[in-house]
Amino acid sequence: MGILDKSKDQLIKELEELQAKLLLVEASELEARVALIELKGDEEKFRTLYDNAPLPYQSLDFDGCFLDVNPAWLKTLGYKQEEIIGKWYGDFLHPDDKAHFEKNFPAFKKRGYFSDVQFKIRNKKGRYLQISFEGCIGYHPDGSFRQTYCVFQDITERKRIEEQLQRSQDFNQTILNSSPDLIYIYDIVERKNIYSNLGIQRILGYSVEEIHTMGENILPDLMHPDDFKKYLSEIIPRYQTADDEELIEHEYRMRHKNGEWCILHSKETIFKRLEGGEPQQIFGLTSDITEQKLSKTALAHSHELMKYIIEHNRSAVAVHDMDMNYIYVSQRYLKDYNVKEKDVIGKNHYDVFPDLPQKWRDVHQKVLAGEIFSEEDDAYEREDGSVDWTRWECRPWYEEEGTIGGLI
Repeated sequence: MGILDKSKDQLIKELEELQAKLLLVEASELEARVALIELKGDEEKFRTLYDNAPLPYQSLDFDGCFLDVNPAWLKTLGYKQEEIIGKWYGDFLHPDDKAHFEKNFPAFKKRGYFSDVQFKIRNKKGRYLQISFEGCIGYHPDGSFRQTYCVFQDITERKRIEEQLQRSQDFNQTILNSSPDLIYIYDIVERKNIYSNLGIQRILGYSVEEIHTMGENILPDLMHPDDFKKYLSEIIPRYQTADDEELIEHEYRMRHKNGEWCILHSKETIFKRLEGGEPQQIFGLTSDITEQKLSKTALAHSHELMKYIIEHNRSAVAVHDMDMNYIYVSQRYLKDYNVKEKDVIGKNHYDVFPDLPQKWRDVHQKVLAGEIFSEEDDAYEREDGSVDWTRWECRPWYEEEGTIGGLI
């Protein structure tokens, strides 16, 4: 049917339909133009944000080559953009990190994101910076890989401080562990050991790990029951009233890993307090005084034995120190020389015998210098006019290190 065959109404209707379709096409084109304008606006906004972002940003392709970097990236590392785009990222990494990147980049693409991955990257001057990366993968609508989106922080200074702090901590720990004493921090609230140096192993035979495992049972299990009762009744109350600078000292017995009892001496001070001011932790320095105590006991026994032997010796015997004070004296000596004072230990010989002739005083000084003297028949004239005929010998005695300690 041609146009001439159509009625006026039909032509008008078709014209109206064509006009409607034209309007739809024009509206669609207008929407597309508006959308394009808005998209360009968003891109400009994104680019502005991207270019002015304070963190360095980079984007890599599927092979790990640079697609884009922002100005912060270029400023941080000192490169120009044309020196970077298209280059493989691994070529800028420290040799130690290059293999790590080659191995893990495929895993990153598969996983889709990563956090706090650290590399050393070379700047334009050839210096390596320590950096920490955060990143994710961008995908095409069909789910295929498009590019990476990554930002990094320069943590070179932070790592330097951390390494310096670690060296300082290692140095301090070396000093603490070189001490023959046990150094510790004990929490009296939680009743467990917070810190111990290696002195715990040298003194008690337990490792630091074993001590930590004991937890709040460390003192009840290792301290002698009698000493633990005393610790609870006397030492714990002292913590509650102690000043920060106050030193609390006490002795007690602890069971060695081999089952034997060790005698320890601790010096403790308040290390940490609760918000209310109550003591929470104590810092302590503990010495093993077992040998010292045993030696002291043995020395005391030896002293008492020597005293007993000399006191009951049938000869007149006296032992003096370098100042001529009495250390030991026999009963026969006191009787033969008519000494009225029965307890002369610690008193000076010349106070006990004020009338002692000068010739004997001179002998004493020579003996204290190392000589030996004796007489078979020697007269001792007393203040009352009486004369005692004596047979005597005087010789020096020696300390353990070989020096003269006095005379006999």
